[in-house]
Amino acid sequence: MAILEVLFLIKLLHFINAAADCSISACSVNEVSVRFPFHLEGQQPRNCGYPGFNLSCNNQSMTVLGLPHSGDFLVRAINYLTQQIQLYDSDNCLPKRLLQLNLSSSPFAAVFHQNYTFLSCPTQLVKYRFAIIECLSNSTVSVLATSSTSLVKAMSSSCDVISALPIPVSWPVQYNEGFSSELSGDLLLTWFSPDCEKCESQGGTCGFHGNASQEIGCSYNSKRGKPASNLRVFGILILSIGIPVLVCASGMAMSAYLMLWHPRGNQGNNTQRNPATATVSPQPTILGMGLDESTIESFDKLVLGESKRLPGPNGSTCAICLSEYNSKDTLRIIPECKHCFHADCIDEWLRMNNTCPVCRKSPSPAHNFPFTYTPSMARTKTQAARKRSRSQRQSEAAPSTPRTPTSLRTRSKANAQQGPSTQTQRKKHRFRPGTVALREIRKYQKTWTSLIPAASFIRCVRMITQEFSQEVNRWTAEALVAIQEAAEDFLVHLFEDGMLCAIHAKRITLSE
Repeated sequence: MAILEVLFLIKLLHFINAAADCSISACSVNEVSVRFPFHLEGQQPRNCGYPGFNLSCNNQSMTVLGLPHSGDFLVRAINYLTQQIQLYDSDNCLPKRLLQLNLSSSPFAAVFHQNYTFLSCPTQLVKYRFAIIECLSNSTVSVLATSSTSLVKAMSSSCDVISALPIPVSWPVQYNEGFSSELSGDLLLTWFSPDCEKCESQGGTCGFHGNASQEIGCSYNSKRGKPASNLRVFGILILSIGIPVLVCASGMAMSAYLMLWHPRGNQGNNTQRNPATATVSPQPTILGMGLDESTIESFDKLVLGESKRLPGPNGSTCAICLSEYNSKDTLRIIPECKHCFHADCIDEWLRMNNTCPVCRKSPSPAHNFPFTYTPSMARTKTQAARKRSRSQRQSEAAPSTPRTPTSLRTRSKANAQQGPSTQTQRKKHRFRPGTVALREIRKYQKTWTSLIPAASFIRCVRMITQEFSQEVNRWTAEALVAIQEAAEDFLVHLFEDGMLCAIHAKRITLSE
């Protein structure tokens, strides 16, 4: 039964291919589509095309049109609506073929004609002056084609006339006096019979009424194209459904056969399997112990800035979720190894594990962390500690004694005899040269924020942009951050080079 069904499917496929013989064909995927009035030899029967419209495929799977007295041309395009075909030469020398072009005994004609004269001139005379035909020229003689009668008369004394004949063109050139042409375009031909232009413009398909009839008709429901494609789809559906059904039916038949003829073996196997399954005991589940919430929350957090700089041995991606860090992301830092992760990712990890995901160090609660990291996202102004006088420091260092009215009176008399305060007369403390500078250098080396205020820099960028270009009026935030980082890097290196020059010149101060 299965063999009969397979034979039926094969017969149905043969019927589908026979019905789809007159469907649209092509030599390859990228080639032109071939349909009525053309027919493709070897892929379509002769009754699918009009007499004289024979196309073929060459060894390179390219569409070829053979003209009776002019040889073979390659087909670049076919316009069925305007009834035009575009041809070109396989050797890229169409002017040589035009000299011998003969469209008699073929159903094709030129769209337009224009008279051209072919001249053979010395290369030194026409070099760099006129457009020559490269495939017909050599080092001593150059061939040029022109439709200008004045140019022919001017060059007749020094050039020989090869031929003067009408050339098929896509559109006649009216103002071509004194110029030559390479004739490098394609050959555009048209046909007038069969006349399918009206049928194609209305969305129909042109073709014969029947296999034995030579009468041309128009089918508006695409009887010659769509039924073939519908039959192909039907055949594919039958194959995709029928073959799995056959395989399933054969499998069910085999299983039923085995169940009917070998019931005791199955029972024996079941009895042998039941004790094995009865002795299986559930395996204990091992749960990983992580850190508690209080320990996890004690780890420092970091809000990532625009520069996305991270302390310690960290990259630009989270090792848990493998996603890149973005600005304003909240990260958590492992105190032991300084590795950073997304706060949500590392919190979930530490609830189930008590080690770092990267280095596997254990940040256990019993571990006494030697230091903590407190990130500073921006430089803030801190108020310096006030200087205390020597008497205040001595009073703090001395043991506290109760004050008596006598001691207060003697202290006030001593202050009155001294006159004005010594604090106002004391000189302001000055650091040694370079101390403050080195302090600021260390301060800015530890930070990763921008040194120039963002608002001022953005105004400067917009002012320069408006000065040089009126078309660019908007910048993205990422572009502004990149420009600011590049500008600060340039300025820092510029000051470094300037300071080196000043040191080399034995100068202390860097000036303009």
